Amino acid sequence: AASLLLGGTRSVSADGVGIAVGSSEIVVANTAAQALAAPEILLAATDRVALLDGSAVQGTGEFTGTPRDITIGSTAGGVSGEGALLRASSGPQINVARDNIDATNPARGRLDVESGAVVAGRSVILDATLSNRFGGTLDLDAGGALALGANRISAGDTADVATGLAFSNAQLAALGNPTDLLLRSYSTLDLFGAAVVGNAGLGSLVIESAGIGGYQNSGQTARIEAQSVTLRNSRGIAFSNAPALAGGVVPAPGDGALQVAGQTVSLGDGAVEVKGFNNATIAAQRELLAAGEGALNTTGSLHVAAT
Repeated sequence: AASLLLGGTRSVSADGVGIAVGSSEIVVANTAAQALAAPEILLAATDRVALLDGSAVQGTGEFTGTPRDITIGSTAGGVSGEGALLRASSGPQINVARDNIDATNPARGRLDVESGAVVAGRSVILDATLSNRFGGTLDLDAGGALALGANRISAGDTADVATGLAFSNAQLAALGNPTDLLLRSYSTLDLFGAAVVGNAGLGSLVIESAGIGGYQNSGQTARIEAQSVTLRNSRGIAFSNAPALAGGVVPAPGDGALQVAGQTVSLGDGAVEVKGFNNATIAAQRELLAAGEGALNTTGSLHVAAT
C-alpha cells in the first residue's frame, strides 16, 4: 500500500485528512528483517503506541500520493484529540493538528520507542499528548524532516526530568541531522542549564509552545539556532512552570541567558512567554519577521538585533 494507517480510519477533504482513531493501543514487535515498511506508515492510538526493542518502522519506496495535513479530534463534534501518533514516510513532511485536547492535564496519549527500535524515513512525526519516550534510533534520509510533539519538551541537563519528552544536548545532536525540525510542546519548552537546541547547519527550526522556560542556568547561556527560527503559540496555550523533577524538587525559574540566532527569526501567532532568563537576545542576521497576531513577553531584558 502507498499509505498504511493502523489504528483508525481516514477521511479526505479539501482541508486535509481527518483521522478517527479507533484503537486504544498499537504495539509493534517485529524485527529489522521483517520491518513494517511502506511509502507512508501511520500508527495511531488513543492510549499508547509502542515500538518494542528490535522492532522497525520504515517509510520507504516511492511516495506517489499527495501530502496532506492531518487533523485528529473535533471540538465541535466532542471527539477528543488526545492520543499518540507515529508517522514515517518517504514523502514530504506534513502537519498534525489535534483538536479538543486538555493541554494542561491530558488523560492519555503515550508514545514509547524502546532502545533497539528503529524509525526510518524522509519525514518522521513522533507525537503524543501525555508522554513521549524515544529511546531508539532515528534514521532520517538526507534532507529529512522531524516533528516531535509532547505534553512538555525539555532540553539540556535533563537527567532528573520526569515529565514529557526530555533530551540531553548530546541526544538532541544525534537526532539524525534533520534539515527541518519542529518541536511542539502542548505546554512549554523547558531549557535546563546551557541547553543547545539546533545549530547553524539546521535549515528550519519551529518551536510551537506557550513559551520557553529557563532552569538551573545561573551563569550559563542556553542557545536556540537554525538558519530559520520560528517561535509561535498558535493554540494560545498558557505558560506553566516546569513540574517536579524525579527527586520531588520543583525547579525555580533561573537567572541565566538565552540566545536565539538565525539568518531569519520569525514570531508567529500567539503570545510566547520567555521566563527564567535575566536577559534574552534575538539575533537575526538577515531579517526579523512578525507574522500573524502574536507577542513575545519576557521577564528579563530583551535585546533584538537584525543585521
